[in-house]
Amino acid sequence: MRRSLLALLLLIGVVHAQADEPLTATRSFLTAVFVTHERKAVAAAVLDASQVDTLLKRYPAHPEAGDEIGHLKLLHDPFLTWQGTPVGKSRPGARALAEFQFHDQLAVLPLVLTAHGWKADAGYMAAPAAKAGSQAATIRRFFFAVFRKDDKTLNELTVDPKHGIPILMAANDFPGGDLDVILEDAMDMMVIPARPGDTWMMPSGRLVTASPTRPVWVGLYGTVEVPFELKEDRGHWRVVPEPYVVNLRARHII
Repeated sequence: MRRSLLALLLLIGVVHAQADEPLTATRSFLTAVFVTHERKAVAAAVLDASQVDTLLKRYPAHPEAGDEIGHLKLLHDPFLTWQGTPVGKSRPGARALAEFQFHDQLAVLPLVLTAHGWKADAGYMAAPAAKAGSQAATIRRFFFAVFRKDDKTLNELTVDPKHGIPILMAANDFPGGDLDVILEDAMDMMVIPARPGDTWMMPSGRLVTASPTRPVWVGLYGTVEVPFELKEDRGHWRVVPEPYVVNLRARHII
């Protein structure tokens, strides 16, 4: 699938950050995980220190990667959002996606600006496998069903499906070859819970603040993050419908 992150970010009007600071944070994180491979170094590079042990267990040391990391460049200038909206300059809580080539593969690393500098949000790398029936599994089933036009699953997983499914189906028409790639990417999408208090802009432009009673999950779909709001409906957590396909097509992601 061809994606233009630059076109996406220009469309939504997000402005770019100082490139050297996110680049330094990206290199520091990769060095800590793959070269130093030591708890203290990883803890200093990540936003959430509770993920350190998982990262060290999941990703073995590759000391030979040090030279590659030292020469690593970002594919695009980072762009900033803060609480779901574009910002004109760095401020604590700003979020950026660092996109780069690593081990001959395209990689995306979210970064968050804290009072102590840019830190890697390694949630996608540390995410556990989605268990059947979990909120994460619900979102992955839902997103896959959107592109499959699976009315049965969407009726099960969508809030107010009578009104919601037409929103999901808008512009949802792809030729076979393109659809195969889209479905593969949807199947591979990692999803993580948004931190309580974080605000995300939904595809419709709504701003939703995550809380224990209003869960928001975020998926890494290719090189972009896609937020999902869950709501209790008919006794179960279901996904609030949003114009996902319209939004992704307008942003030249699919």
